Amino acid sequence: MIDGIVLVEKLLVYAQANLGLSQYDVSVKRNLLLKLFNLKQAAPVQPQEDYTLKSLVDEVSEYAIANSLVNEVEQNFFVRFIFDTLLPLPSFINKKFRSVREKFGARAACDYFYDLVVKSGMLSGITYDQRVKPYFVADGGEVLIRLSDENVLNHSAEEFYQESFLRSDKTFLKAADFANEALFRSVALDLNGVDWNMSFIEQTTKACQARVSRPQLANKLEKSDLLIAMLDFIEYLPEYSCEASFNDLSCGEQNAPCFTSGKYDAPLFNCKPSFSLISQLYPDVDVSVFNHSVSAVRFQSFNRNTLERLVVDVLEKWSDYQDQSVGIYGRNADGISFNNANVLVKYSKDNRYLVDVVFSRENFPDKTVQDNSTVIDKLIDDDCLFGTFILDEDFLKIKDAVLGVITKKIALNDDLFKVDGILYGYNDLVTGLINTYGYTKDLTKAELYFKHALLKELSKSLAKRSAFAADDDGVRAFKSFFKTLEVR
Repeated sequence: MIDGIVLVEKLLVYAQANLGLSQYDVSVKRNLLLKLFNLKQAAPVQPQEDYTLKSLVDEVSEYAIANSLVNEVEQNFFVRFIFDTLLPLPSFINKKFRSVREKFGARAACDYFYDLVVKSGMLSGITYDQRVKPYFVADGGEVLIRLSDENVLNHSAEEFYQESFLRSDKTFLKAADFANEALFRSVALDLNGVDWNMSFIEQTTKACQARVSRPQLANKLEKSDLLIAMLDFIEYLPEYSCEASFNDLSCGEQNAPCFTSGKYDAPLFNCKPSFSLISQLYPDVDVSVFNHSVSAVRFQSFNRNTLERLVVDVLEKWSDYQDQSVGIYGRNADGISFNNANVLVKYSKDNRYLVDVVFSRENFPDKTVQDNSTVIDKLIDDDCLFGTFILDEDFLKIKDAVLGVITKKIALNDDLFKVDGILYGYNDLVTGLINTYGYTKDLTKAELYFKHALLKELSKSLAKRSAFAADDDGVRAFKSFFKTLEVR
């Protein structure tokens, strides 16, 4: 049986040590916790045993169920609410974030905020490099395949926040009449004269990953406003990059504009450019084109104003652009553009402003395109467009099964490729591997063959979304687009 009075004191001691709870506020927080735990006022006791965030989470959850404070469905929300009440108010966090940044720099400010949300249990604290490991790098380094690390997939870190943190509906606690979302901690940033909120999230696609969103938006956001906000962001936090999709849906009235930030270098741009261009209007902006698996352009300049103007012109022109001879259709009958652009903004190594743009397109909407999509196609998302493929834990089983077939530890039969089979949808990859390399008992060789075959299939799927083909016709079409902007 958990002693509620002792549990309250444990929480207060933890909050003082890890969550910035001031000694002056302890009595107020104590009274609040006693009320939430349905306890009467009692003399404080000094906790004796050692405890961690995980043990406190378990104790609060167990106590809440045992004393009928909440039911099993609500217990995660209750635990989350208890730790939220121990955090500083948003005004304090924002003031300290700005103060730390001014005195010690952006890195120290972000470290303060990240440490706070991890110690409150909102994030697991698992870093990007712990979560996913490099698996294979293409020749030239422009494509990187990473696999989820089996050792951290089933970690026992603080996961109680997950369900409530990702919910978008209004969930109320019996213990307190507050909407769950209202308790999340973020820092406010003035970007392009408008308030945006930055919240750290789990590091699934980049290190120090955060979400930056614009709250209470009345009208849709212009693409130029989003780009300016991203440039403002890297000026405020120069060690970070930021990334966003620039299309009619993400910038439309139905979705709150947002972008992700973190520390990320796009592997796509590790190879040599396919060719370079010069803007007649903005010659101080370097324009490098990378037309391989995807169509991408890197813009760099010390002059933010000219860089900004050129990129905005390119993005706006691209939304309307048509060249049906190469499958670029512009807008549909409803005025929605088929042309998409993903943009990454950061500082270059020589401290120039750098904007990477990947041009992609939606295939002209006919049902055959949808019906012909492969399981590899479904592994491609916007994060892959910059050259990093992150394959989750489900793919580990597929990898092991393919290697088992190649090394003859698993018999090759049709059951493997049935709808409920482990290798459903991978028939072409496996048969192609065997036809090209044959069988081998050497597991190291088998895995190398598999990596090359996987990279080939991923690149093919990526090319389906690319705006321009990676051939002479694609280069000509790419240059034709830029000629409309006086970039040659």
